[in-house]
Amino acid sequence: ASSLRLLLEGRLLEKHQNLASAGVKDDCSVEIVKDQRLVLTASHDGTAKIWRADDGKCVRTLSGHSNAVNAARFSSSGLYVATASLDQTAKLWMVSTGNCEATLHGHTGSLVSVDFSPDDALLVTASSSDNSGRIWNLQSMACQTILAGYELNSARFTADGWKVLTACSWYDCALLWCAKTGNILQRFAPHDAAVLHSCVSHDASTVATATWDGALIL
Repeated sequence: ASSLRLLLEGRLLEKHQNLASAGVKDDCSVEIVKDQRLVLTASHDGTAKIWRADDGKCVRTLSGHSNAVNAARFSSSGLYVATASLDQTAKLWMVSTGNCEATLHGHTGSLVSVDFSPDDALLVTASSSDNSGRIWNLQSMACQTILAGYELNSARFTADGWKVLTACSWYDCALLWCAKTGNILQRFAPHDAAVLHSCVSHDASTVATATWDGALIL
């Protein structure tokens, strides 16, 4: 049976280690693509890197942002990577070449989150500085919907691709939005502290939120 291992700063973690004992910090971003056995990391040095999980070798360095990369995510197909940066832009990269295919401008504050829709047709970006999220059409590279009025710490598409779940820090809530209209469909509140992250189960039956005071709420 095949297995996957995590990579931290070019070093494969031992099987007995967990993320805390390995020294993973709050500003680390790590992701694994199971089919391709690749690991994607985002860094304060302004780059994202793609690593081979089998031997820990860096196979691509994605350079082009002028400030720290806060988030990086593989597309569902595994063909692309999207990055979100403090430089107020998101970038779309080709995994096979490492080339930047597009730079998305429109936010007026640093970006903290990025996510592909399940069919890779859309991209959602979120900013905790300009109080908005933006949904981009990846065929035209145009912003088609703005999620306005809330400081957003994260934004993720639901499994059907029709909705976006966001964590709203200063409003101590999570919000479910319609990806097409930008209207708020549901509010998950109250919380006792700022909501830092939120996610929804694949069947959309459960929402989980993580808060500043260390709570995980279902």
